[in-house]
Amino acid sequence: MESVGIKEALRVDKVLSILTAKDVPINEYGLEILDQPVLCGPGSNKPGADRVRFIGDQIALIIAETAKIASHARDLIHV
Repeated sequence: MESVGIKEALRVDKVLSILTAKDVPINEYGLEILDQPVLCGPGSNKPGADRVRFIGDQIALIIAETAKIASHARDLIHV
């Protein structure tokens, strides 16, 4: 992945914030070993996490007033 475009999604009314990998300073978690990225994509500090490998990789966290608003914003994110 070369970029995550969130500008259009951020303009949706009542979307409070959208975080991507570059916004997560410690971008790793795991039950026993910190071997999984919190968010994948450009700006990740975890080796290899700057790439999205499958459709289930998380690339953004949308904070909105309702789930419906967050879903609408999600559809406006360009990868």
